Amino acid sequence: MLLLVYSQFSTLRAVRQQVTAQQDALQQARLRLQALAQVKGQADRLQQQLSTLQGLLPDRPDEGGLLAEWQGMANDCGLQLLQVQFADYLQQKEYVEMPVTIVLEGQYEGLLAFLMDLQQGTRAVKVKEIKIGKGRQEAPLMRVELTAAVFYTGQLK
Repeated sequence: MLLLVYSQFSTLRAVRQQVTAQQDALQQARLRLQALAQVKGQADRLQQQLSTLQGLLPDRPDEGGLLAEWQGMANDCGLQLLQVQFADYLQQKEYVEMPVTIVLEGQYEGLLAFLMDLQQGTRAVKVKEIKIGKGRQEAPLMRVELTAAVFYTGQLK
């Protein structure tokens, strides 16, 4: 009888050890699943950032898209877009620089709003110089000439 109790006690202890081991394995699996969920969240966020960066530095010039975007920005800011002139593109090591001159006419507040929109636009734009002068009309308008650069990845064609 004592041998039977000892045998059952040993079996019970072994089963408890197995249960504890299984609980530990389950806890480890939960922690791993939680870590994988965090990594997936980071991957989704990184994918969104990559999409944003690819928009800022696309693989082609898309002058037409830029013109439409800038015209819309100027209209929204109460400015008149008078001229957009692209200069010769400059091949850099890993990207192409597209020098551009943008001439606008309007009020000071509109210029500030346009610059903010340009900064938050869909493409990376580096404003190099801003020249401000008197507008064409008698109204209190100013003429603004922005010298800037827009970029895309790839090679000159």
